[in-house]
Amino acid sequence: MEKRRRYFAVSWLVGWVWLTVTGCENPEPTSSPSVASPSAAVSASPSVPALPAVPADNAVEEVPPPPDVPEPHPTREEMAQMRKALYASPGPPPPEALRLAGAIGDMAKEEAILRTMADAKPTDRSLRYRLGDVLLRQLKLREARKLYEELQSRDPGSPFACMGLAEERRLGGDLAAARSYLAKGAAALADDPKNVPGMLLLAERFRILKDAAGARALLDRALRLRPKSPDILLKQAILHQDAKETAAYRTKLGEVLAADPGNIEARRRLAASIAENPADASEVETAGRLLVEVFQSGKPTPEDFMTSGRLLERDGDWPKTVVSYVQLLTADPENVTGWYRLSRAYGQLGKKEYAAQAQAQYDRLNPEQEKRGDLARIRANSPLSPAAHLAEAEFAEKTKDYRIAVIAYDQAARLAPDNRRVRQARAAFYRSLGWPAPTD
Repeated sequence: MEKRRRYFAVSWLVGWVWLTVTGCENPEPTSSPSVASPSAAVSASPSVPALPAVPADNAVEEVPPPPDVPEPHPTREEMAQMRKALYASPGPPPPEALRLAGAIGDMAKEEAILRTMADAKPTDRSLRYRLGDVLLRQLKLREARKLYEELQSRDPGSPFACMGLAEERRLGGDLAAARSYLAKGAAALADDPKNVPGMLLLAERFRILKDAAGARALLDRALRLRPKSPDILLKQAILHQDAKETAAYRTKLGEVLAADPGNIEARRRLAASIAENPADASEVETAGRLLVEVFQSGKPTPEDFMTSGRLLERDGDWPKTVVSYVQLLTADPENVTGWYRLSRAYGQLGKKEYAAQAQAQYDRLNPEQEKRGDLARIRANSPLSPAAHLAEAEFAEKTKDYRIAVIAYDQAARLAPDNRRVRQARAAFYRSLGWPAPTD
């Protein structure tokens, strides 16, 4: 038990370091005796700066308040400023123009920039593939299909054209044809190690189409060409995760670590999987050790703080649980589960005011995200429905996600150019951003 607690202390310390590095306020430790081992472990990691010793277990009497919630999306004023910079004369260089167009959701401008770049470099196929992607995102399916067929005729062995054609068919509602194009792309790839990257790309597209058998077959081919490749083994593990095959998922992650003991992503995933449903105390200890190594890599993610919080909850160490969830929400303020768990942790400590603040954020975000998810599923199932895009646009505008609103209003107008309601709603939204009225 003491060893297990020491692992948790290390994870808490490294999280505390992360708050310091990112400029967030730290909880003040008390004068209780320190735990020597965690400090030694952290000082052994060159990526983690030295800090005062960690307080003994449950010695943190003052816990941090809930983090401030910044505006998660660009404001109307910022959208207007970015558009002004994008359309200035002379305009920004193409890479910056593409960044600005993507930031405000102006896919028509993205298309225009990429067409200019592709015309200037007619032998650069990567620009044409990027152009095809923008055409697909705008639901210009005929133009995209023509472009990808042209690219396929020039380079029959490339998987990229097949992936583009598959996506065009998926958006058109023909999943069988989409899978057929992916199968053609896979068949065109010879069993040569240099083709493994293409196999992995195709396998991911099979996975997106929920064709696990197609993805698994390609990954098996790739693994025969590159035995014990950590990247391939990790993708096989993810297929087991998709299928909710927990034992097989953990076993495959173990194979990744056997092939590459320093693989941080495998450690992260294995720790998270165990934290969700540990079989016994020894598994919890294993998860804690794995998570410490992830933190010591200097590359923690919000999900790592979630895992840390879950492990600390199981140990009943609520002060450090709060610290982990504050770190999570500082990095990912829209994490609904994080707000719920933080509220519960504050409740365990009797911090009623803080618990109420965290609960209020959960109550605000949860219905928003459920609604957003429902609208996204409707749009994904009916990508050519103007009503689906209009509903998503109106909700995005209401929740101040203006970039998504621009994209969805433009899609609705492109699919239903004569729909009066769509035209009026889109024009009113553009005016609210300080943008010129749409002309298409």
